[in-house]
Amino acid sequence: VRLAFAVAAHLEPEILIVDEVLAVGDAAFQKKCLGKMGDVAREGRTILFVSHNMQAISVLCSEAIILQKGQITDRGLPRALVERYLSSGTLQSAEVVWPFETAPSSHLVKLHAVRVCAADGKVSFNQRIGAPITLTMDFWCLRETRLVPNFHLYNQGGVMVFPTATLHVKELAQKVYEPGLYRSSCVVPADLLNSSTYFVHAFLSRETDGHPYVHVPEAVSFQVNNDGTGQGDVFTGADWPGVIRPLLPWTSRRIGDLTSTP
Repeated sequence: VRLAFAVAAHLEPEILIVDEVLAVGDAAFQKKCLGKMGDVAREGRTILFVSHNMQAISVLCSEAIILQKGQITDRGLPRALVERYLSSGTLQSAEVVWPFETAPSSHLVKLHAVRVCAADGKVSFNQRIGAPITLTMDFWCLRETRLVPNFHLYNQGGVMVFPTATLHVKELAQKVYEPGLYRSSCVVPADLLNSSTYFVHAFLSRETDGHPYVHVPEAVSFQVNNDGTGQGDVFTGADWPGVIRPLLPWTSRRIGDLTSTP
């Protein structure tokens, strides 16, 4: 595949058809492929790029097509189509609960529930950009131990947005858990996440080295929607690029006249 791509790319064809070439090779080869395809596109030639690499499609392509069983089912801008494609077969549940008998478990802990809650405390798949989001896990501690509840948040492109854990809070970093049922929560602040679908991976990990006692990938998910409630949004529903969309403090002031220099 490496040789075939090298030959095809250097023949300077009017149309370059590339089928899953990024599925092989190391990171350096994949980077060269993307660079070469970008060069070809900038020269005005056409690239037909077939891939399941959503990030590459979003970066490289100016238009996207979704195929199902050989038929075109959707067509449009890459970012919008990537979101629709990834959302079409994904979990859309903001809550999962397990009974004690069948809960994901180890010899020390059992995971009882994972939830995504809105600002009013209610479980909700749909969240607002301008409101805080609470991630919660309930778990049984079977015997006295130290452990670290933590979440890993991924966007629908498979990119980790951030990990967060009780280790980040001084009074919880060395907490000893007696046998019982516990609830650990963290709050994602308003005006941080961009509009997208997010997946929450839940962990109960060993305090010493982070080894997971219990790990449930994509335990729950939620959708962040821009409904104009975010402070600083000039246009309701405006689409912004980027993994996150923080509302950062800015200043702007006059520092001189037309002939002044800083």
